[in-house]
Amino acid sequence: WTWIREGRVNMATIVAVILLLAYATYLRGQAAIVIRAAGFSGRVVRASGYSTKWLQFFSVVVAGAVAGLGSIHEVLGNRHAFVANFAFGIGYTGIVVALLCGDSAEGIASAAFLMGLLQYEALLIQIHYNVPQELALVVQAVLVLTILVWHRQRSLVHG
Repeated sequence: WTWIREGRVNMATIVAVILLLAYATYLRGQAAIVIRAAGFSGRVVRASGYSTKWLQFFSVVVAGAVAGLGSIHEVLGNRHAFVANFAFGIGYTGIVVALLCGDSAEGIASAAFLMGLLQYEALLIQIHYNVPQELALVVQAVLVLTILVWHRQRSLVHG
């Protein structure tokens, strides 16, 4: 455990690996198939004998738990304690990542990388060129609006 104390890896990394293994196990299970089927057609799932209300509740609880773990690196890795208002703006960034990801794990990873890169570069631009860091929020807002318009246009064309 010396590699944790030296700061190379923190407990958040261990939690992320455990969650990744749990997700891989979940994808192979019956619950994942039923929840995905409920997303496509609630009638088919109800006809198979499953409660769509319970599936919706379960999906929201799991999604909320995973979203809550999104900032776990701050508590377990950087600060080692909970500090009020430590995660300002993470929810907004999470919404942008969710819109960019396109319902795939690869999309989540690439969208999260893009948002992290954008925020990091915004800090560098502020330091070196004296440009406000809020410019990154403007770029994120333009991305969100572009994606929403693209989805709307696609839904009108494909019905």
